[in-house]
Amino acid sequence: MANNQGFLSRMLMDDALPIDASSQAFEFISSTLKRTKTFTHSNGMRGHRDRLDHRVAQTGERVNGVLTMNPSVTEIDRLLPRMLGTAGPPASVGPTIPQFYICQDKVETIELFHKCVISTWSISGTSGQPLTFTFNIEGEKSDDSTVAAWPAITIDTEEMFVMSDVTITLASGVRTFNSFTLSGDNMVDTERQLNSLTRSEIPAQDSNITLDLTMPQNGNTGLRGAKSPVSGEAPVVPAITGTVVISDSVTTYTVSTGKLIALTPATEDVSAKSEIWTPLQYGLFKSGATSQCTITKT
Repeated sequence: MANNQGFLSRMLMDDALPIDASSQAFEFISSTLKRTKTFTHSNGMRGHRDRLDHRVAQTGERVNGVLTMNPSVTEIDRLLPRMLGTAGPPASVGPTIPQFYICQDKVETIELFHKCVISTWSISGTSGQPLTFTFNIEGEKSDDSTVAAWPAITIDTEEMFVMSDVTITLASGVRTFNSFTLSGDNMVDTERQLNSLTRSEIPAQDSNITLDLTMPQNGNTGLRGAKSPVSGEAPVVPAITGTVVISDSVTTYTVSTGKLIALTPATEDVSAKSEIWTPLQYGLFKSGATSQCTITKT
């Protein structure tokens, strides 16, 4: 008998049930999405040490895990509203994030994950590599073998994005960089279980979005974070404008924000004779009517 191999696994998503031929197919790099259950056992005294099967009760069930992808344009368009909250276009930070369903063919079984939300997300790139999207997923519950037959859906034939497709502008200057990560935390409440075995809701309660960069040390004047205050003065936190543009000359995604604020002063490690690199981290903030994060497709 042949061993089951990971390349046979498949994934679908949908905003509502049932999972069928209208659902969305996704290629994925890895998935740790799974169901976990919690149990309790009576700790009472009963004249012996043996634990009794009739004193065991389930107390909870939840779904969580991490998905990684190198998505295409079609896949990105499907993911952006689930990442930020608004249907778009353009996609921007909304008051809520939508729930959706994930169906994964795990070869031996088909598992359906109910009422999932994206808890955290990141878009990252390293020199010479494809862009990677990473998602922390939280969900209500899962069912095994609820889809009798896998729908006849094919994955799109579009190309993925690579690091050379990315341009970052900070303080009106186009910057060179060795790696970047744009990440968001929807600050979901993962403990709203109430009097139920599953979480009744997984609401978003805040939005924290950051941009991390590793850049050459030279040529970064004005980008280096909070300035040291003169004695008796309040710290000065410089706010700059900036964009992240992902473009393959056919499709362009522009990430814009109200203001970027350096969250940590730049501190370089000098540990070798080679080039010195500067790590920078910026927080994305709403400024006036301009959203904290807006992703526009052109």
